[in-house]
Amino acid sequence: MATIHDELDSWLTADLHGELSDSERSALHAHLVECAVCRRTHQETKTMNKILEETLADEKADPAFEERMLAGFRNRIPQTTGVVKLRQRRLRRTTRAGWSVASRSIHFPR
Repeated sequence: MATIHDELDSWLTADLHGELSDSERSALHAHLVECAVCRRTHQETKTMNKILEETLADEKADPAFEERMLAGFRNRIPQTTGVVKLRQRRLRRTTRAGWSVASRSIHFPR
């Protein structure tokens, strides 16, 4: 069974975008209290996100950028059913939120 430690990036991304339930958020923060490695990664993630937001907040991406990124991501994930499909949906939702923030933060010259 995967643990928070094993899937830290997914947990941190979901936390950053407010997608964790109260119990999930509590479990994550309890893990961060106990695990120095994950706590350091959490701090680095928060710092990086703050820098990106402050530096690139006013930049605009090509309008089709987000769609291209999402389409590429969808094409790489095989179609499945059951529990795996539920996990994929959650991962896609989390990733979509991350790409949405990134696409609004990056400027590509035309």
